[in-house]
Amino acid sequence: MANLTLQGKTQEKYKVELSVNNHTIISDANPVDGGNAEAASPKDLFLSSVAGCKLMTMKMYVDRKGWEVDEIRINMEFDTSRKEDFVINQSIHITSALDEDKVQRIKNIAELCPVAKYMKQGVTFKTV
Repeated sequence: MANLTLQGKTQEKYKVELSVNNHTIISDANPVDGGNAEAASPKDLFLSSVAGCKLMTMKMYVDRKGWEVDEIRINMEFDTSRKEDFVINQSIHITSALDEDKVQRIKNIAELCPVAKYMKQGVTFKTV
């Protein structure tokens, strides 16, 4: 797998512009943190990346199996109240005529999404 490269720069106040793979993402701090909430906060983007990855992973699995699924939804809440570790509470809802065993297999496969794997194993930041 090739390295992923992202460039970022500041804009006004705490608003930032991020560029990755020819896409531009704007992020801004919430008012409680001094921002203007003109875009999703970094915490919002973090949770969104996990949810998006899990949804895509489940959909890819369903497609490979050739199963019919009407909808896959995920709800997540980032619980930062604990200081020693953070918890993401999630619920996954699958609308389909599949039996409960297959539905559970789809839910289990969500844990194999790459972003969740990175989080679970930990990431080291090196300033170069």
